Amino acid sequence: MLRQWCPVAVAAVVLVSAVAAPIARAQSAPEIPAEIYTRDTEFTESQRQVIEDFVDHWIDLLDDGSAAEIAKARRQLIDQMAGVGSQLFNTVYSQTVCKALEPLLALQDQLPLRLNALIVASVLADGCVVNLIATGLGDKSPAVRYWAARTAERTAAGLQPEDQGRLTKLLADTIASEKNEHVVQKLLLAFSQINTAGGVESLLEALNQRAAGLASNPELSPSAELKSLTSVWTNIVLASTSEPIPPDTIKKLAVTSHRFMNLAAQMLEMDLTTNWNDDDYISVLEVSDKVLQWAVENLPPSREKPDPLDDLIPIKKWAQVFLRVSEWAELLSASPYSAELDQLEVIVGEPEEDETDGDGAEE
Repeated sequence: MLRQWCPVAVAAVVLVSAVAAPIARAQSAPEIPAEIYTRDTEFTESQRQVIEDFVDHWIDLLDDGSAAEIAKARRQLIDQMAGVGSQLFNTVYSQTVCKALEPLLALQDQLPLRLNALIVASVLADGCVVNLIATGLGDKSPAVRYWAARTAERTAAGLQPEDQGRLTKLLADTIASEKNEHVVQKLLLAFSQINTAGGVESLLEALNQRAAGLASNPELSPSAELKSLTSVWTNIVLASTSEPIPPDTIKKLAVTSHRFMNLAAQMLEMDLTTNWNDDDYISVLEVSDKVLQWAVENLPPSREKPDPLDDLIPIKKWAQVFLRVSEWAELLSASPYSAELDQLEVIVGEPEEDETDGDGAEE
């Protein structure tokens, strides 16, 4: 069974404990004037220095302050990105904070500091954050890797295409080897925020692999996979309003959707779901059925499509659902989809030995 250790719990302990002690040092805290926040032309050297002084002050306290100072430093560093700053300010500020956070993530004996660094990084608006995410995803602690994935989820949509490309490759490489289930789920959700051709293709490949993983671990919930599948479908539909959808994209989406439909039908028909993931697998059936109905409307098959599942799901006729899923497999095996059977189906078996990495909890 999956050990129910959660990186969020570690982070919560870190964050709660950070407000316990009074501020021990009275320091004159620098401020950033409004004219710097709103400036949309190149900063002067003195204005850049104001930003650097502000960042240096709060980074120093984040690194070496009392518990209360650490909490305030984290809040101050984050709040500068929550106001009405110009695009220029947000970029320069983000770059300055990125540079200051990099050495903190290298301090392997200070778990709370590395977590706080990534929490701050999660609000930044520049491609430099990809480097911080990469460092975090390579950390020995699953709590840090979780926050790195969460930072990717929060920042991915606002990155420039080149930086989204770097993040796509990073996520694809990481998800293939990550063993902690909580981290994997966040990586999937981060993937779903990258609405580029490369991001969509990489996410569909990752989802295909995840379907096989879920098939061997019935106790897991497919909620993150469901959100990601829904998101990638939504992005493809939205993109179709401005340009035609490549047939290959429709084919790949249909194959992935059927793979999850097949998984859900087996799990429900074999009564392998639990009270807490039963509804998620039913939702997987509903969404994947809608995706396939949409796919054949946009890339018509050579045979008649199966009826929707909405007449069988409410009455939980899982054996009949599985038969209808098999009809979809026959359709997708033929032209124009021409999918192989092993692409469309997963083998549901006994749970694999737990490989969840929980080492960060004791650091």
